[in-house]
Amino acid sequence: MQNTSDIIELFLKELIDQKNGELELKRNELALKFNCAPSQINYVLATRFTANRGYVVTSRKGGGGYIRITSIDMARNEYILHIMEQIGPTISEALAFQTLNGLFERGIVSKREAQLMACSLKDEALGDNIEICARRRAYVLKNMMRVLIE
Repeated sequence: MQNTSDIIELFLKELIDQKNGELELKRNELALKFNCAPSQINYVLATRFTANRGYVVTSRKGGGGYIRITSIDMARNEYILHIMEQIGPTISEALAFQTLNGLFERGIVSKREAQLMACSLKDEALGDNIEICARRRAYVLKNMMRVLIE
């Protein structure tokens, strides 16, 4: 069974597809539609619609405020290079997994490949020190992504 965040994500992705890659909406209206707090909408936007997953989210607060979600339309290699630039010298386990999910959603890697990549990016695979793990994870992920460039 899907949780509320999964349902909101699916709903927004379908709308984005229908609107040719760009969607503008009001956070409170969306929260009312799903009978949830606006903070849950913020959570979905912050974790499911990131640059690593191929989206740009902009917002304006206030009475006439809105949220705009834009799907980044990049060629395969351009997308991979863009993500590699975003990674920086360190990356958390959660953000690395979001990045892998973005690669899977765009059809760049299969589900199985994403799972194999994730195994090598887990904290327990990289050592005990969190800071060292984050540096190693960034290095390993960038190297795996270099292999994906055609």
